[in-house]
Amino acid sequence: MVKMETVYFEVTTRCPCSCRFCHIPFKLRHENPLTRNFEDLIVDFSILKEKLNVENLIISGGEPTLRSDILSLTEFASKLFRKVAVISNCTNPETLKRISEYATVWVSLDYYGEMQDKSRGFKGLWRNYLSIADIANIRCTLLHDNLEDVEKLIALANQHNRKTTIVPYKGANPKFTPSPLQLQQLLLYIFRNGYAEKTVVDDPAVRMWLATKNPELIKKAQENGSLCTACDTVIRVDPQGTVKPCPFLNWKICDIYDSEIKQKIAQTRQKILKIYTGKCVNCKWKTICGGCKASKNLHCFL
Repeated sequence: MVKMETVYFEVTTRCPCSCRFCHIPFKLRHENPLTRNFEDLIVDFSILKEKLNVENLIISGGEPTLRSDILSLTEFASKLFRKVAVISNCTNPETLKRISEYATVWVSLDYYGEMQDKSRGFKGLWRNYLSIADIANIRCTLLHDNLEDVEKLIALANQHNRKTTIVPYKGANPKFTPSPLQLQQLLLYIFRNGYAEKTVVDDPAVRMWLATKNPELIKKAQENGSLCTACDTVIRVDPQGTVKPCPFLNWKICDIYDSEIKQKIAQTRQKILKIYTGKCVNCKWKTICGGCKASKNLHCFL
């Protein structure tokens, strides 16, 4: 039986920022955003709970706080799911303070200080984050040029007793991709400074590295067929109600109202298990790890 632990739900494509590597096209962010009304989203949330036994809902975008009904959406979700989180660029910190009553707040930061504003093309983001640093966890994308910034962000989150999740850049553009050495340096920084309890590097390569040091994890990975979580414990739903494998893989699986949603997710999982990209094609660990299907895995150090 399909049982999704976590769904990333994009409630709008609208966003005032201009991130260089955003997966949402410019026009959908700034000119003709995709969105659906409150009533439709309530039905969607209920379907996810009833049909897929979803436990955790992560509300994202675009910028979710641009919805006038985001508080009502978050409050409803908090009564339906075990855990609810909201990922935001922190354009509206006061709204995030109110959201924190119902959900865990994650702020998307890739650079430390004013460089964050410059990278996203929106003034005040860093100042906004600092105003809610005590309630906001941090989500970073590790890029080719921001290792020192990510390390500073990890330290800052720990000072505020908050968590950090880092995801190596997903995409085909090598100019954004961190090197294997940079990923290794990040892991060493985390462990040497005692930050592992509150810091996660979310990537199959890192999970595989940890598995090589633990026979039980290797066994579990072999049984599962891949350390990629797409269509296994994670899916994404876009603002039009289209189901996709994960936050980064843009394959269309089906519509959320599809009567065969469980079967189609399971079929897509089997397809994912047979696909290897970039470095993974010739890797000895590929049938256990699988790598990231939305990336060429150029950051992998295994």
